[in-house]
Amino acid sequence: TSPGIEATARVGVQANQQSYVTFQNLNVRKTSQSCFDLYQLNHGTVTSSTTSYCGKKGIAFYGASNFATIGYNNVSYSAETGISINDADYGHVYQNDVSHSGVLHDDEDGIRIVGNAGNNWVYNNYVHDNTDQTGPIGIRGIELDTITYPNVNWVQNNVATRCNHSGILVEASTNQQVWNNLSYRN
Repeated sequence: TSPGIEATARVGVQANQQSYVTFQNLNVRKTSQSCFDLYQLNHGTVTSSTTSYCGKKGIAFYGASNFATIGYNNVSYSAETGISINDADYGHVYQNDVSHSGVLHDDEDGIRIVGNAGNNWVYNNYVHDNTDQTGPIGIRGIELDTITYPNVNWVQNNVATRCNHSGILVEASTNQQVWNNLSYRN
């Protein structure tokens, strides 16, 4: 993966309105936008990749990017959220190491599921050391944020530690399932 992809004035990897696209074993760093910017990408996969120094998000699936698979990635030093699923269903976020999210913006997350999103599974992730932002709100490890009813998402078997807001937060959402996680030193 050395030297990887350096994209100083653009998105690192972008795929829009596609289906069945897989990104594997990539090293994406130093972007001015998101390292992986995946809009309306159905059955998209990002696995075994590394992102660092992303100008926005590390890995972002959004706009009905259904059936996302995000696994075995190392996501660090994202200006905003490390891994984000926004308005998308049936995603799996697993076995990721996410750290140093929100280095330029307050009120961000290591992993975030937000909006009209349902049937997403977040499991076996290690979210840690999200303390670079010193703003009044801070950075959360994992957040389920304003999930529209009746959507349900599942968060299990994750470790969230050393985040300067909270380890795991369910914000303005009902019927979300969170169990068997370890959250400490937040």
